[in-house]
Amino acid sequence: MQQIHRIAIDLDDTINSLTLHILNRLGCGIGPFEYEKFPKQMGYDIIGAWSHFTGRDKVPVPMFWEWVGRKVWAEAPLSNQFWILDHAANLVGEENVLIATSPTKSADCHFGKYQWMERHLPDWMQRQYSVTPRKEWLATPGVLLIDDCDMNVNSFREKASAILVPRPWNTLHQEHTSSWLAEQLGQFEYVFGSTK
Repeated sequence: MQQIHRIAIDLDDTINSLTLHILNRLGCGIGPFEYEKFPKQMGYDIIGAWSHFTGRDKVPVPMFWEWVGRKVWAEAPLSNQFWILDHAANLVGEENVLIATSPTKSADCHFGKYQWMERHLPDWMQRQYSVTPRKEWLATPGVLLIDDCDMNVNSFREKASAILVPRPWNTLHQEHTSSWLAEQLGQFEYVFGSTK
């Protein structure tokens, strides 16, 4: 078994429900937890999913993200897997848990994510985050990444450990999310506070 000393947890669509929240706010008629309605064939193409739901032509990426204002980022609902945060802290200690989140190029994204973290994360996590599209830079032996993106998980696994959170846009879309995560987390030997 691998010993895990630190855990990096993705923010969007791992401990919150951002993608469906954005689609809901942009008039797609899908609730923020109606994962079964997401068109799996779109994969990670949120603009394609928006086009699918609205019947409108796809728009350029910068235009789409400009539509997603700070308030949308800040008000994403907690996911049903928010428990991962406390679970991770119990296993490796609060000081060894980090939020790892990838931004868009929009300033509203950065500020909205910050507001979300300020509102929902416990006091001990208020300054324990990394905002980067290069999560693999955090990959060292003894670190575990929990993320919903296949690419992030696969690149992280080259040097460290990672668990993919099942979502309709990734390769584990057929799995039950909470059950899968509990099973995967059970395969690691966590060493509280140790840096061996």
